[in-house]
Amino acid sequence: SAMAVWPVDSPAFPVLLLLLALYFAGVSRAWLQAGFGKGISVRQALSFVAGTTVMGAALLSPIETLSGLLFSAHMLQHVLLMLVAAPLLVLGAPGLAYLWLLPVEQRRGAMRLGKRAVRPLRGLLSPAGATLLFALVTWLWHLPTLYQAALQNELLHLIEHFSFVAAAALFWNAVLRPFGGAGEGGYVAPLLLFVTAAHGSALGLLITVSGSSWYGHYDRVAQAAGFSALEDQQLAGLIMWVPPGGIYLLVALWAFYRAMSGTDRRRGGLRAGRSRLPILLVPALLALLGSSYGLAQHGLAPVGPGARGILLLFWVMLIIALAVCVLVFVLLYFAVRGGRNPGARGWEDTSRQSKPVKGRTGRLPLGGGPFVVLGGIVLPLVVLVPLLIWTLDLSANLVAPAEDHVVIEIEGYQWWWAVRYPDYGIVDANQIRIPVDTPVQLVLTSADVIHSFWAPGLAGKMDLVPGNTNHLWIEANETGVYTAVCAEYCGTQHANMRMLIIAEPRESFEEWMSERQEPSGPPVDELARQGREVFMNSPCIGCHTIRGTEAQGVSGPDLTHLASRLTLGAGTVANNRGNLGGWVSNSQGLKPGNLMPPMNLESEDLLALLAYLETLE
Repeated sequence: SAMAVWPVDSPAFPVLLLLLALYFAGVSRAWLQAGFGKGISVRQALSFVAGTTVMGAALLSPIETLSGLLFSAHMLQHVLLMLVAAPLLVLGAPGLAYLWLLPVEQRRGAMRLGKRAVRPLRGLLSPAGATLLFALVTWLWHLPTLYQAALQNELLHLIEHFSFVAAAALFWNAVLRPFGGAGEGGYVAPLLLFVTAAHGSALGLLITVSGSSWYGHYDRVAQAAGFSALEDQQLAGLIMWVPPGGIYLLVALWAFYRAMSGTDRRRGGLRAGRSRLPILLVPALLALLGSSYGLAQHGLAPVGPGARGILLLFWVMLIIALAVCVLVFVLLYFAVRGGRNPGARGWEDTSRQSKPVKGRTGRLPLGGGPFVVLGGIVLPLVVLVPLLIWTLDLSANLVAPAEDHVVIEIEGYQWWWAVRYPDYGIVDANQIRIPVDTPVQLVLTSADVIHSFWAPGLAGKMDLVPGNTNHLWIEANETGVYTAVCAEYCGTQHANMRMLIIAEPRESFEEWMSERQEPSGPPVDELARQGREVFMNSPCIGCHTIRGTEAQGVSGPDLTHLASRLTLGAGTVANNRGNLGGWVSNSQGLKPGNLMPPMNLESEDLLALLAYLETLE
């Protein structure tokens, strides 16, 4: 019902209409006096219209209604305001349009007055100041106390949205302003965007991987919508994390391209009409494709000692990489800035001289032997050697033997996992059970091609190689159901080769094992007995094993404990009667390319077979 509510009675509606009316009054006057497209370009006018449209979509559509019910909808609203509407409004040059409403003399007076008014705020309006203000506004309003207060007070909520749009507009003005001309500030824009992307992604990441709900306001409503408040929060974190990161990356590449192309044109090094922007956008598009990584498996919420060690190493390497990236941007800025006008900042043309010559400032360019040795040899050694030692030690611990452990053998097939518990004599598929707080040794091999076992919440990756045996140690310190995947491309259904890892108390683990050590007995129900006969007289017995029966096939998963599995087809669909019937009848419709052919069974036989398969626990 919330999707049908359009809050046109909001105060934002008349405000947006007034802004549009005044803007186009100024545009009309500019075009009447200076000519069509002069004073304010058509592109600027279209940008302003697009910005107000997006703002209207965020504040006057069902998104506004849903924002009071779901955290994810509220986050979408904030992203639209700060990352879409704000830059479009800035590109529309509204201040210039509103100035055209005034007579010439008053227009000049207003411009002088405006310059005097903003003079004390130069630090805040500078690129660094605007970036810092944007960061503070973003983080402060997402503190639980302030966020909850804004949800409960309409005036405070309006102030929140106004501060978001205002801070974002100042930031985007600082980023986009240099490209009205060819100022040296153009080289600062990519750095500002990188810093903003880093802190925004960090906040989105914290919201995504948090183990508890930050805002109690949404708890009851989210449950009524069919999912938990924590799932709503994870979706909100992804909305703040992934799309903004892509937007900042694309704009940063565009800004860097514009700054470099402006410098090259002044030097005569870039031919007019030849754009390198498509080449720069390739890595950005790849990054956006890679960022659509789901929450089904990730290593940012470790539940075992191996994964915790990997995550700590990841954070350390990420911080170092960010520091190096910032350093490179800074050095690049000074290099391009200093080389833009030879001789202007202590640089002279030394192409015909054997030694560098001091410029008018008496300073030499940054470079030379000491700089190369320090930055190219000493610093990498100081950083990379400890990281290498740490990585080797961590890798060794992931395969080192441990006492009092459980052994599980896993063999990879296209596209499923065979599982054996040699100490218990149990065979299963696509799902393993492990006791918590107990080391588990995985003995890994492959029957066909190279696979790779990866349970990101528990440990790192390990390849499964045909004819070779590898070992990996995992341990879970919390009960729960975790996901493992094949992390090495192995054919058509590589993406649907998953495994569930069920971590449970040691007592429950031992109980489950003891209950399944006995062979499967004959079913009691008459329909299930008929289904058993259907199975034994069908091609199924040529591929599958059911212990205690004549079915001893080895080319497909063992079905002895089929009913106890949570999924079918190696994590493709949930294990329920409907999916099981669809899988038996035509598994190609659920997992195209798998090696199981369709089974043409009469409806009575299919129902009987399903009744039998559901007894195999």
